[in-house]
Amino acid sequence: MAFVGVSAWSTVTGVRGTKCVEKRRRCTVSVVETPRVGSVRTEPLKEKNRGREPVLHTEGDKLQDEPWMIGSVLGAGMLAAAEAISLSTQVGSGFGLATALLGVAAGYLFADAGSGIYHWALDNYGTKDTPVFGYQIEAFQGHHASPWTITNRGLFNNISRPAIVGIPMFALMLAFQMPVAVEAFLCTTVTLSVLAQEFHKWSHMQRPSAPVKFLMAAGLLISTKVHGQHHRNPFEGNYCIVNGVCNDFLDRTKFFRKLEGLVYALTGNTPICWDLDPSLKVEALGESST
Repeated sequence: MAFVGVSAWSTVTGVRGTKCVEKRRRCTVSVVETPRVGSVRTEPLKEKNRGREPVLHTEGDKLQDEPWMIGSVLGAGMLAAAEAISLSTQVGSGFGLATALLGVAAGYLFADAGSGIYHWALDNYGTKDTPVFGYQIEAFQGHHASPWTITNRGLFNNISRPAIVGIPMFALMLAFQMPVAVEAFLCTTVTLSVLAQEFHKWSHMQRPSAPVKFLMAAGLLISTKVHGQHHRNPFEGNYCIVNGVCNDFLDRTKFFRKLEGLVYALTGNTPICWDLDPSLKVEALGESST
């Protein structure tokens, strides 16, 4: 399949349920090939991203920061800092410190796995008209057509929506007393979930900062190499975007194929990755499926 742009106005369409916002350009004809079903993209993401103009896929989306974006991120950040300080006063040493660290480690794993499940759902189900999640669905599905666009977003623009969700969660943690391990788990999970889209952006950057490169190499953040495995047609695996540590287990156990089979059995809905590679339906439903 190919994307074709002609004349002074061009439209790019290539992922079910998504459509790029029209953008004025000079009178040109361009053809960009997309991988055929079952093909593998071997170009590193940083090479694919080089010199590309950003393309917006959702109505009303923009790359500029707006006051509500700045406010939501700063609000979530202040509440997260307050919660971290509150938690630190409860930890102490010895057993309290050990349980807190256990909670942090569990929260890291849970946030990574949760980011993968959420990413899988948005990539494969729904359209821009889906209630509540339609905006994110269109953005995530369109991201496969122009993955470089995310690198043009600043921090406020990129994580403002998850920050809005994080605000009441941090407020609840501050309002209610909980065991140290539970509070550490929840604080870590929510913090990383808010920041996950920024980690995702860094994995698409040509030249991430030295500290980010160090954290990627240490396995604490999702790396370009690891996330690049997801950006291969039919986009059926490697969904986790916090640090990607859960990807191998989830893909090796065919977790997402089993989820797709369950969704199909309960609702009859099929994921987009089945459209891109029909063999995934056979894999999910069994060899006898048609």
